Amino acid sequence: MARAREAGLWNSDDRTVWRAALDRYDDVIASYGAPKLVELDRWYRHELPGLIAARSPRMIDELDLARIVEWKMRRGVFRPRNLALARQNSAADVVAASTAAFAATGNFVKAVGAITGLRGIGVATASAVLAVVEVDRFPFLDDVVTAQVPGLTAEDYGLRAYGLYAAALRERATEIGSDWTATDIERALFAFIGGKVGLAPR
Repeated sequence: MARAREAGLWNSDDRTVWRAALDRYDDVIASYGAPKLVELDRWYRHELPGLIAARSPRMIDELDLARIVEWKMRRGVFRPRNLALARQNSAADVVAASTAAFAATGNFVKAVGAITGLRGIGVATASAVLAVVEVDRFPFLDDVVTAQVPGLTAEDYGLRAYGLYAAALRERATEIGSDWTATDIERALFAFIGGKVGLAPR
């Protein structure tokens, strides 16, 4: 595994290696030793997609948004001020923004822009919202993953960088196999190096 880490998962064309990395995702999340993260991650991946699909039109509410932001921060870097700002968005604003975003998923810029118009919400959090409904077109923008994508760095968080990131993950998914999505690639890369930067999840 040490040699594989040095080579990087990105450059591997071995589906078995990719599948093994993806299968480690739950274990990596559990290794943080944070029950709240485990709970939020389960909700985000397994419950929220169905909740949104059952709504007409598709949308999230202010409570969903707050939980998505908290999930993102607990999986990465916790920033209380950003969470506080996100919680200041009104129910009406969140519903309007998410409805517009989910209706515009064919337009990358418009969909992301609708979510980033909310308080305390940047491109990375917008990607977390959109990834719930479009697992291939809008993979979650994570700095651990970004650092593994050729030509990008962990500091690339703007809309242009996200567009390059999403396109790269979609292309890699196609290369790995037709049953893979950009979100599968994101989670495999995240799990491959153990989550947090520095290979030392807490």
